[in-house]
Amino acid sequence: MYASRQPLDDCTKEALLLIMDGETTTIGAPEPCYGQDMSVMLEMQKDALRSLTARDKRVLERATSYLDASKYEILDDNLKVRREQIRMSTRYLESQLQQQAQSEQAATQD
Repeated sequence: MYASRQPLDDCTKEALLLIMDGETTTIGAPEPCYGQDMSVMLEMQKDALRSLTARDKRVLERATSYLDASKYEILDDNLKVRREQIRMSTRYLESQLQQQAQSEQAATQD
């Protein structure tokens, strides 16, 4: 949850985890998408990114009372990393779907 700069004390960690859990419950967490069709997985990842972005915004708003500026920055950076991982995964799925469509189109033309 945080980088190796200044570790959070146990009370602050617990408060942040409760905030994150509460916001996830409020906004809703997407279902896991294992073994689904790629187009379904892509839509699920897009939904997950929207939910995660909304949750992170609310978490950061609430976390200001628990964190000093440097710890707030660490939390913000780590939440951004998670969102970027989902964005990259989404782009990968989009490229895979494009390749699949091109392959199917080429196969029908033969």
